[in-house]
Amino acid sequence: MNHKNVSGLILSSAITLSAVSGLNVTAEDSLDIESLRDFLIGEKNIMISVSYDLNNDNKYNVFDFIILKHDLSNTEKNTIYVQNAAELQSALNNAQAGDEIILKSGNYTPAETGPKGANFWSSADGTAENPITIKSEDPNKPALLFGQNIENGVVLYITGDYWNIENLSVQNAQKGIILDNSNYSEISGCNVSETASEGIHLRDNSSYCTVKGCTVTNTGRKSPGYGEAIYVGSSESTQDYGHYCNNNVISDCVLGPGVTAELVDIKEYTDGTIVENCIMYGDDISGATSANAFLKTKGNNSIIRNNTAYQNGNTIIRNAFEVHEIVSEWGYNNEFLGNICYLDNDSAYLVRVYSGSASALGDIRIPEGNLYEGTN
Repeated sequence: MNHKNVSGLILSSAITLSAVSGLNVTAEDSLDIESLRDFLIGEKNIMISVSYDLNNDNKYNVFDFIILKHDLSNTEKNTIYVQNAAELQSALNNAQAGDEIILKSGNYTPAETGPKGANFWSSADGTAENPITIKSEDPNKPALLFGQNIENGVVLYITGDYWNIENLSVQNAQKGIILDNSNYSEISGCNVSETASEGIHLRDNSSYCTVKGCTVTNTGRKSPGYGEAIYVGSSESTQDYGHYCNNNVISDCVLGPGVTAELVDIKEYTDGTIVENCIMYGDDISGATSANAFLKTKGNNSIIRNNTAYQNGNTIIRNAFEVHEIVSEWGYNNEFLGNICYLDNDSAYLVRVYSGSASALGDIRIPEGNLYEGTN
């Protein structure tokens, strides 16, 4: 269907019954039509004429209003192709709801950095209807965002709501991708590696976000104890960021090898984190800063389900999954369901609750051995 371009609509002062003859209404119904028009289109006093038979049925009725509303709501969408670091940062600086920033294959290293030492950054907000998307043009040849210095900053730093970050490769900064105070954003199909500390961090009250289908390897190159693959929230001792990162989902990710701290670390004050269907390789968990498990949760109502974890001979690993009450009343009501853990350490439990509370059902330890300690 060839809809007309409505971005240049001229608003006039009246709508007449003759112009909406397809509605078969009487004069008394005109107020209802006008109310429906205003509800669907969001603008008053739009002149409906023959040019607005948008579905080409020779009638001017509610179906044309719906198409008009759809076209009006999408006129701000914009596709921006970029092929170097300067063009990418310009697109991020000027991003608006509905923008789709598409990266040509190649390496992107900036000439300068921004807030928090970010190599690439944006504070723009998308909306539920029109998120902002940044993605590689060819997922099979993803664009590489390459930081200036592995010891400093973050490669990609987003502080707006409703972002889709898709099919990017991210390397060479202290941290890979950080969402700060970003809600309803999704990181999908990204490959994060070669970071001094953590790979992906949902921080500063970032909630209702998803990390899906990502691969995180070779983190903690300079700070092994802080080299988590995926980090949710902040430590209670951290005062610079909001702690309440709630209802985030981590799914279908491959975490490790080369990860020197926990594969997933869920911090105190977080609520409702889901970690599901992930593959976890614990080969390189270092033991630094008490990094000695695939996953630790100190939050409430975490659900850890259908993950597969491999110890692969790393004797540093104390248990597969652990629960801790670091802050009073946090670390409770966590669930572990249907996970499979390959544990070489005879003394290791699949789930161990040191404090707080958890329930567990249907998890499998290979070989058989210590399964649960302190769970319901």
